[in-house]
Amino acid sequence: TNSWHRLMQPGDLPAAEPTPEDTALLFYTSGTTGMPKGVPLSHRNLIFQIETLRSLDLVSEGERILLTLPLHHVYPFSIGLLGGLAFRCTAVIPRALTGPEIVRAIRYGAVTTIIGVPRLFEVFLSGMLVRARSRGRVHIAVFKAVLALNAHCRRWFGVRVGSILLGRVRRELGAEIRMVVSGGAALDEELAIKMDALGWSVASGYGLTETAPLLALLPPGDRAFSTAGKPVRGVELRIVPVRGEPVVTSESDLSRGAGDSEDKATGEVQVRGPGVFSGYLNLPDKTAAAFTDDGWFRTEDLGFIDEHGYLHLLGRRSTLIVTTVGENIQPEFLESQYAGAALIREIGVLQQDRQLCAVIVPDHKALRDQGAADVEGAIRRAVLDVGTGLPSHHRIARYVISRDALPRTRLGKIRRAELERRFLDIDSGRRTTGRGLTGPMPLEEMSDDDRALLDEPVARAVWDLLCERYPDRALSPDASLAVDLGIDSMEWINLTLDIRQRAGAEMTEEATARVETVRDLLNEGVAAETGALTEGVERVFEDPQRFVSDEQRRWLRPLRRSEELWAQALYALNKFAMRHLFHLEVIGQENLPREENFILVPNHMSVLDPFVVAAAVDFERLRRTSWAGWTGLAFANRLFRFVSRIAQALPIEQDRAAFSSVAMSLIVLGEGRNLIWFPEGGRSRDGRLQRFRTGIGQILCHCPTRTVPMLIGTRFPRFRRLRVTIGKALAPGELERMGRGTSPEERMTNALHDAVAALKEEPIMTQVNRRCQP
Repeated sequence: TNSWHRLMQPGDLPAAEPTPEDTALLFYTSGTTGMPKGVPLSHRNLIFQIETLRSLDLVSEGERILLTLPLHHVYPFSIGLLGGLAFRCTAVIPRALTGPEIVRAIRYGAVTTIIGVPRLFEVFLSGMLVRARSRGRVHIAVFKAVLALNAHCRRWFGVRVGSILLGRVRRELGAEIRMVVSGGAALDEELAIKMDALGWSVASGYGLTETAPLLALLPPGDRAFSTAGKPVRGVELRIVPVRGEPVVTSESDLSRGAGDSEDKATGEVQVRGPGVFSGYLNLPDKTAAAFTDDGWFRTEDLGFIDEHGYLHLLGRRSTLIVTTVGENIQPEFLESQYAGAALIREIGVLQQDRQLCAVIVPDHKALRDQGAADVEGAIRRAVLDVGTGLPSHHRIARYVISRDALPRTRLGKIRRAELERRFLDIDSGRRTTGRGLTGPMPLEEMSDDDRALLDEPVARAVWDLLCERYPDRALSPDASLAVDLGIDSMEWINLTLDIRQRAGAEMTEEATARVETVRDLLNEGVAAETGALTEGVERVFEDPQRFVSDEQRRWLRPLRRSEELWAQALYALNKFAMRHLFHLEVIGQENLPREENFILVPNHMSVLDPFVVAAAVDFERLRRTSWAGWTGLAFANRLFRFVSRIAQALPIEQDRAAFSSVAMSLIVLGEGRNLIWFPEGGRSRDGRLQRFRTGIGQILCHCPTRTVPMLIGTRFPRFRRLRVTIGKALAPGELERMGRGTSPEERMTNALHDAVAALKEEPIMTQVNRRCQP
């Protein structure tokens, strides 16, 4: 105790007097191609960075700088935190590094400057596109046109009009933002142009952990976005060709006009200056290999310097692929080419068995929008289409499909060593999703960002809920709710109720409309916790009119006289075609209730099923009936929308818009009308009856209505006899007693499935005795 007391006495020990060469901080490299290495940075290294920022005059006193990366990275710590505080700026740090919390920090912190990586700015831009698309085709078309106009005005006239024409779009993210600073990875030229067109000042820097980090800078106003900028004052760069003498370029050389066309050598970028570290921690061999004999640091980046003094980076020397014909290929270049395909969300290129190979993560939303049921076939066509525009030695020979995101660092760089393991695992058949055929993804296999997201209590509660509900599915943050988990618009109702009960988060229809993947759902859950989402799901059943827009409401109004005439004519035409072309026979038509409304639930095997069902029901009942029609087909064009209006179809989103879909159905039934509902949620691909989605059970729980099962007996109508069997009408209470499951809606849904399946097994003679021709 006396010893501790002595140590704590003021004046007992002399104050530390560090020298400029003493270690101030210890960082670790990201380890994209191997084990991370300790990088000690001295006081001199850090002071050089601050003085460099001072000379560049990038920020002013009073700026509010958002730091979107953990401070164990040198880029946000040195440039963002130390640099910002040195100029009396406010550092705004999000409560968590998740999408909703970053947006919340931007708004509440009135952020003026964002320091981030290209991946973050890609998310910002894609979010703007999603919001524009959700407002309709006209809005997204106008947004893209104005963005392109702004880009052209900046390029040809130097006029910045983005802040005026797209002011509303910018305010949705943060009204005070004036500048975005990108680092940590190369900034894509197209992305930079779009950010510039939005009205933001765009700056980007190049450097490494070992250089503390800034080596070159593209300042605001300089639109040479295809480059890494020019070397900062005090830093010397040289390009060392693979064979030949080095070409030296420093800031002073450039000011004298160095860098003529004959100096455009391509090779490794090597540097020296006050920001370069002295060596790796306890790794003398690695340190010796990192420096040349004359004291230059080897960055392992390949590039060249153009005639204007701009540094162009061509990729990492350690990731360079040398083909069998001696061609040098940078995987980043190929990845950017193939990632341009609409169906490819991510791609990592590598070399295996002397072939160009890849790990591809599909874009499930794009696949769904294009109606691509065969994922492998669609990806194969996309790879071939891109490859035809590339030289033969740039074409991918083999690839595997992964449902999980590629392994990346926090800076967005692909971990090449893990990418190779991912490829080998999937290629050998040991796993298809990066973790196993089924089951939740282990936390230790997730990215740092996803683990940080799951540190949020609400996100973790939602994840645990999904693990319990879908234990036999390929569950990961990148899993598609529609494709991988099979969640349709009606199943959203059950899921949102469970999320509220388990996590205390209310999910609105606007929130569910933004969700594509499990990660999106987790982020929306976190946003809901902060109070951004306020509408409760149970309000749908209490007041369905509140959840129907004016656009949707027009589909609910009764047919006008002229429309009824069209309906009668189309009904007669359809009935004639079904009777004489397909020889339709209807068994059990007398089972359709006459005096009370009902829900008709047919199976679904063909796009012609609605026409079959319409011909099987008499016109008097049909004119009092509405249909649940998928917007992707029934409302796809003007002709289809006209026919859907005459048929009194309701626009139903198959994988989302659960609240309005249920609300419209409840309004129809509440008015005493009939409803036709395909409970499988989609067509059967093999003709077998699929499981029924629980949405029908959810509707029956809150709006008790007699339900009639129907079986269409032929997978695809041909010019031969087509049989439709209609079963007995079943009351909700009867369905609940007959069904199996843990909840009333689940029991009723399963009972309806069994009732439709039983129609197929009913003896033919019994059916013939009840036969009724339409």
